[in-house]
Order: sequence, then structure tokens, then C-alpha cells
Amino acid sequence: MLTAEGVKRFAADLGADLCGIGDIRRFEGCPEQRDPRKILPSATCVIGFGFRVPRTLYEAMARGIQFYNYTSLGVKYIDEEFAEMFLLRMAALIENEGYDACVQRNTSNIRIQGDKTQNPE
Repeated sequence: MLTAEGVKRFAADLGADLCGIGDIRRFEGCPEQRDPRKILPSATCVIGFGFRVPRTLYEAMARGIQFYNYTSLGVKYIDEEFAEMFLLRMAALIENEGYDACVQRNTSNIRIQGDKTQNPE
């Protein structure tokens, strides 16, 4: 049987630093383009994951000695390679237990509702 603790433990084993599970009802009243129920109407929860960027990458940028590694390792690798394989493995776990899973990786250009700043991240 799939439990919240089991999902969190599996996520940690795969390399996630954070895992949170939220009730789908939290999306009541949100715009349609941000409503996960438009993608998977039978959804009962949303599971979110977080991955740590190595602290030294930030320190090297702050000292002005290295910028490339943050972009390639801290952003590109985590968002475009590691997270994709991670999400596919999590979806397999969920679907092997008989539930539907719809995975979505980070979409950098979507702004938080009400954000009027220039930077989309």
C-alpha cells in the first residue's frame, strides 16, 4: 500500500532533499492554467520535490571566481537531467501501486500569480 511516508522515503532514496504532499483542494479558485485538475481530473493530491544546489556554487559566484558551474550544475543538470529521471522513477512507483501519476518538471518561465517583477524565475 502506498503511503505518504513511503513516498517521502522513496523520494529521499532517489536524491530529493524535500518532499511535500498537498491536498488537491488547495487549488480551488485558482486560474485554470494553474489547476492540476485540468491535467488529471482524478487527482487527490499534489506531490512536490526540492533539490539542493551545492552551497559552494553560490560561494564561488559571490566571490566572483566562477559562474559557469552554477548554470551547468546548479540549474541545467538538476532541472533538465536529474529531475527528469527522478520524476519518471517516482511516477513508476505511484503507477505500480495502481494510481495515476502525471509528472511535471520545473517550468522556469511561469511566474507566481501577481508577480510584477522582470525576472521570470
